Amino acid sequence: MSFLDKYKVEALTIPPKGLRDKLNAEDTIRAKIKEAIAAQRDFLRLRKEGRSVELRKYGKVIKPRFFWIEVDGVMYFTPRFGNDFIFGGNSGVMLEDEKALHAALNDFEAAVDRGEFDERLKEIAGSRKGRGLGKAGRKPGSKSIKTQ
Repeated sequence: MSFLDKYKVEALTIPPKGLRDKLNAEDTIRAKIKEAIAAQRDFLRLRKEGRSVELRKYGKVIKPRFFWIEVDGVMYFTPRFGNDFIFGGNSGVMLEDEKALHAALNDFEAAVDRGEFDERLKEIAGSRKGRGLGKAGRKPGSKSIKTQ
């Protein structure tokens, strides 16, 4: 008995998750930035525990990209999407300490949910179209986080 004889194929009323993500650009972009925010929280947790972070992409160790930088003892919140700063240019929000960074991450996530950065995120995503597989012709791979 063939598959089509055994099962009845019908039109979908709700698209599958993967297809649903591709239908709405804003939701897709928001989901990506929220994944990055979740990773930042993991990085902060590991930092607090005194552990180092090692990311792997395509089997190679890559430097993690944090949403903050520290310059002369001052912490700045500098979220990125791709290679671009979300706030534009080399801009950031000056913070007092790591506790303020947690609060900024929470507020930033809420702003992303409200759509405050949709235009900027679409602008950044649109500027990256057509880059294909890159110079090395690599296929998209997954990142893995390894802690020490």
